[in-house]
Amino acid sequence: HGYQQETGRRDLLNEAVKEKGKTKLWNSEYGDGDVSGMSMATNINLDLKLLHNTAWIYWQMIDEAEGWGMLKANMELGQILNVNMKYYIMAHYSRHIKPGMMMIETDGADTIAAYDP
Repeated sequence: HGYQQETGRRDLLNEAVKEKGKTKLWNSEYGDGDVSGMSMATNINLDLKLLHNTAWIYWQMIDEAEGWGMLKANMELGQILNVNMKYYIMAHYSRHIKPGMMMIETDGADTIAAYDP
């Protein structure tokens, strides 16, 4: 789970996984109430750089609360009311970083790069 936000020691978890001889680590749950998606993007970048996870899963695709879901909905009526910016941010990562790609080290905290070997 990824609820440490920007302060968690992802590097220590990555080291512990390596020590056990494991090669794949998933972040199987993350969520935040930031409708802009910037908190999510920051945490994806930190996870990719320090945790070296091979999967990243957002917890709530659809929610009635403002900012929690990628889509805001009226669940009772079954209607999508708004597409939050974090939907488009997640789409950017999902479209451009594919399974099996190798991450490239970058200097900038806001920069992620990957290539298909």
